[in-house]
This record gives sequence, C-alpha cells and structure tokens, in this order.
Amino acid sequence: MKRPIPSLSAALAGVALFLTGCASIPRPRVDLILTHASVVSPETGEVRRDMAIAIRNGRILAVGPEARGFDGVQVVDVRGAYVAPGLTDAHVHLGNDAFAALIGGVVPTAEDRTRALEAYLAEGITSLVVLNGGPDLLRLRDAIEQGEILGPRLVIASPFISGAQPILPPPVARLLPGPDHAQTLAAELRGQGYDLIKTREDLTPQEAMAMSLASDGAGLPMLGHLPRSARETGQFFAAPGTGAAHLYDLLQLTQAREADFAGLAADLRRRRALVVTTLSVHQNILAKNADFAATLAAPCAGRLDPQMYALWTGMTFEPSSDSETITRQMAEQGRLLRALVDAGVPVLAGTDAGAPTITPGCSMASELELMVQGGLTAGEALTAATAAPADVFERLRGGGRIAPGAPADLILMARNPLEAISAVRTPIGVVRGGVYLDLAALEAMRARAMFRGR
Repeated sequence: MKRPIPSLSAALAGVALFLTGCASIPRPRVDLILTHASVVSPETGEVRRDMAIAIRNGRILAVGPEARGFDGVQVVDVRGAYVAPGLTDAHVHLGNDAFAALIGGVVPTAEDRTRALEAYLAEGITSLVVLNGGPDLLRLRDAIEQGEILGPRLVIASPFISGAQPILPPPVARLLPGPDHAQTLAAELRGQGYDLIKTREDLTPQEAMAMSLASDGAGLPMLGHLPRSARETGQFFAAPGTGAAHLYDLLQLTQAREADFAGLAADLRRRRALVVTTLSVHQNILAKNADFAATLAAPCAGRLDPQMYALWTGMTFEPSSDSETITRQMAEQGRLLRALVDAGVPVLAGTDAGAPTITPGCSMASELELMVQGGLTAGEALTAATAAPADVFERLRGGGRIAPGAPADLILMARNPLEAISAVRTPIGVVRGGVYLDLAALEAMRARAMFRGR
C-alpha cells in the first residue's frame, strides 16, 4: 500500500524540528579562525577571495567556506587582507657560542636570541635555514619546536666543513682530514641532530664530492660553497640533494663562463641539485663599496646583535669587492636564475643575513625584489621562499602552502604580492604555529629587535 504524501506544512515542520535538534549539537572548536581572507597561492598564481582559515594545534584544519563551521577561541576578520604562506629565508647566520669563541665576544643571552628571532618574525619570515650550526643552536631549535620560545622554525646546518686550511677555524668549523673521512663525519653529524651539512670553499673538489656522497648516504641535504678550483658540476654536485649555498658560485663553472646557462641548468636538473639565491650579497657589496658607513647606520642594521655586528666590522665574506665585476655578475645571475627555474631546478630564496651589511628580516623583501628584477615572476619568487624550501628540508615538510594539514605559518599583507612583490615589505599580520601576531605586535617586535643604542 502506498504511503500518503505529507502536506507541505508538515514537511516544513519536520525540517524545523531537524534544524532545532542540530542547533543543540556543539560545533567543533578551534584555536584561531581568520575570516574574509584573500588566500594567495604563489605556485598557481591563484587568489581565493573571502576565504576562512581554521587553525588548531598549530596546523591548518580547513580553508574555505567549511572553515566557518567551527567555533574559534579567537576569530580575526582580516578584511580582505592577502594571506600567503609564511616566508623561509634559506640562508642565514645567527649569533652562537662558536662565534663567541672565535671573536672573543659575549655569548648571546636568552634575551639576545629572542630579539634576534623577532627580527625575522616581524617581517613574515616564519622559517630559517641556519648555516652556522652548533650545539646551542640545536637546543634553540628544539625549544622553539616544543613551544618554549616563539620564533621561526629552525633548520640547523652543521658547523662549516672545511679543509686543511679553513677560512674560519674550529669551533665554527669542523675539519675534514680527507675524502676517506667524509662518511664517518656525515654519520656523526646526523647522529648529533643536524638537519643538513654545510661546506666551505676551502675543500678540494675530491673532498667536496666525497662529502656530497656521504651526506646523501646519511640522509641529509648538503649546501655549500663550490670549491675554489671546481669548474665542472660533477666536482661538487656528486649526489642528489646537494646544493649551492650561493647562486654566484655557479658563475665559476665552465658552462657559465661560456654563457651556456640553459645547458648548466639542464645539467643541474639531471643531477637533482639545489640552488640558494643570495642575490643580496652582491647588492650589498655595491652599497658597501659606495658608502660603508651608511650601510652600518641603516635602520635595519640596528637589529643585528652585538656579536654579529663585530663580525661585520672584522670580516667581509665577499666574492669580490670590484664594483664593475659585481654589477656584471648580477646581470649574469639574473639570466642564470631564469634558466634554472625554466629547467625545474629547485631554487630557494636565501639572503645570507648576518653576513656583512645583510640585515636580518629586512633583507628578505630585497631578495625577492632582486629575483623579480632578475626575470622571475612574483609568484616564482614567492614559491622560492615558501613551497620550495618546504619540499627540500624534512623539518619543514608539509609547509609552504595554505592547505589542510600544513603548519599554520602565514604572512598577511594589505596588497597582492603577486601583483607587486614589494607588498611583503609591510606585513600587517603574521601567524606562526597558530599564534596570531597583529600589526601592533609586529611593531613591538621590531622595536625590541633594535640592539643598536641599548
């Protein structure tokens, strides 16, 4: 027998009863919801407007309309602000105990370290690849991961791996007695908890090749300077995951000298190599040559802690001080950078912050602008500072994108960075591990990070 069809009024009453019952079910609770966000994807060039981002336990739980279905402990209406993944500076130097022993300086205090980290966070830099490792920096990394300190995620390299005549002596460097010792040294550094291995240009090509293979065997990436005498890619990039810590080092290779940038890029892609940009190095040499006193007096230079400032005035770390040569090499780097991206070589944005006249935090915006001036799109430059390093370093895995499950590390801007990369110069908010920092908090961090004058 057929059942009678209910009347419209009865059906509506049933829907009302259902909705009443649903209203009594508590909605899932999250730590933070950003509403009315313009979500930026550097890789695709897409901007999704009027989005919500729900965050719980330091990770993104949902992005989109469904994120509005949660109750947030903190709900922030960002009013259309452009929200991109937090930036990674893939080449920085922090003050540490080893540098103190080298220059006879004061060991950084806990307050010094916190202020140094805030100089980066205040500019939307939520991850750092630190290329001067030491046991104290490993402890700092772990304290941040355990929530004891608010700071960027840290990827810590080994102490510099150097040859018989190191540029910087121990304890800043570890000496490699010869190629036969590379495997033992790499295994030791992995056991000590380092995330990657950093080499200096004072290694021979044979030692660098051995270190590349040993690093791969230990499951670690290797970043470093190419040996001074290296002219072919195989004299350094012996194993996958080996990277040039400076783009300018590639200019010494035969293919670059012959202006075969496409061929060099294809060779590096085949070798599964990495390249860190550090265009800021040459830019800052030009500024330093023009007026060194002005570079030391620049506003952002005041953020450098006293220990690193002493290194600034006592050492140079320059590939050349000839301004004409540097200007020519900057143009060559732009063409090479374009070829690397076209070939699919992983390119990571790094500044060498902490080296002379390259300021923590502020230098990242300059680096991205230089990359765009060199021929990259804004999206390609941002990808080099977001998804690319997250795909390389295990400690950053899953980051660099705004997606469910990703770490809640974000930069908020008033303008679209895909249209004007300079938008990253003035973040109006930052999220680090689910902690929301508004503009007032960022300004307070910048003020605390000013070491000069204290």
